[in-house]
Amino acid sequence: MSILSGPLFAGLEEGSLLRMLLTNGFNWFLLALLVIFLRILFTPLPKRPAVRHPRVICLRGYTLEELRTMRGELLDSPSDKPAAVESADPSSPPKRRILALAVDGTVFDVSEESDYSIFAGRDASRGMAKYSFEPSMVSEEYDPLEDLTKAEVDSMTEWHGFFLSKYTRIGWLEVAKTPGGPLERVGYEARLLAKQQSKSAQSSPSMKE
Repeated sequence: MSILSGPLFAGLEEGSLLRMLLTNGFNWFLLALLVIFLRILFTPLPKRPAVRHPRVICLRGYTLEELRTMRGELLDSPSDKPAAVESADPSSPPKRRILALAVDGTVFDVSEESDYSIFAGRDASRGMAKYSFEPSMVSEEYDPLEDLTKAEVDSMTEWHGFFLSKYTRIGWLEVAKTPGGPLERVGYEARLLAKQQSKSAQSSPSMKE
């Protein structure tokens, strides 16, 4: 039985334009292409996530006073600009100061955590050395940590390595070791600076007369 004798073509006159169009296989192929094209044309594209550029960190020194401002509080006004602020767009929650703390002379951004609230904006070195979250572990002034045992220093060093691997290093502490003295780095950062300076001195060509 021919397809031309089927019910689809029964009412069409022999030689009519519509009959010729419907019985031409190439026309059906073009129709299928048209349907596919229209479906592609009018199907909305999936929303692509906004491109997030990597955060740029400008490492610098922080005094204890500056560190104390970095406790994760909401900004009071647009003019209230702390040393470091979380970036945000208009649809995101209100801007906050980052939550930072210091360990062995290094300042870390720990804004994503809430477990370190007692150390927010403070030097947490003594607390990390003694595995203690007691308020007595933080000081308003520079803590030289001279009374720590070797085991406690090792503990602090391990914590410092953990923070380096998990959080963003945003700078270093700068403290005056004596009243009115110059600001200088301490702990890991002081050792790192000394190592860099020594390496630079060794790589510089010697000056000969």
